[in-house]
Formats: sequence, structure tokens, C-alpha cells
Amino acid sequence: MRFDVVVGNPPFSKNNSGKGGTSIYHLFYIEAMKIAPVVALVTPGSFGESSIYTEMRAMMDERGVDITFMPLAVFRHVNILKPCYS
Repeated sequence: MRFDVVVGNPPFSKNNSGKGGTSIYHLFYIEAMKIAPVVALVTPGSFGESSIYTEMRAMMDERGVDITFMPLAVFRHVNILKPCYS
């Protein structure tokens, strides 16, 4: 299945009981990049260095993805750090 654009807000983690959990948003990002040439997802900005995001960063680099960090005030009622979109 192919799409022109994927826009969304993927789940950030699983097994999250209020703090922490296992990050899974990168899996949604990878799949979205496989099915659409344009992807816009709100994600935490934590994917910069961790090894679990290697495939996601490689795909983003291949596409020349532009990452824009958003002010925390955009999500002032949500507990996330350094939100971004790309």
C-alpha cells in the first residue's frame, strides 16, 4: 500500500505507566517512510543519538529530512521533552 502523505502523532512508548516505557514511535516513523514520500509526525527529539534509532536516522538522512524543534509551550500540558517535527 502506498500513500502520498502520512501525517500523525504516533504513540511514543508502550508499557508506559506514567513515566518511561519502551520507545516505539521510531517504528511508526520507519514504516511511514516506507509507504509515503512525505511524512510529518510529531515525535520526541530524543532520537538524536540512541542506537535504537539508527535505522530511522539513516532513512531520514537519505531523504534529506529537515527536523524542526518546537517550543515546549506547544505541549505545555503534556510531559515530553524537546518535541520536534520533521
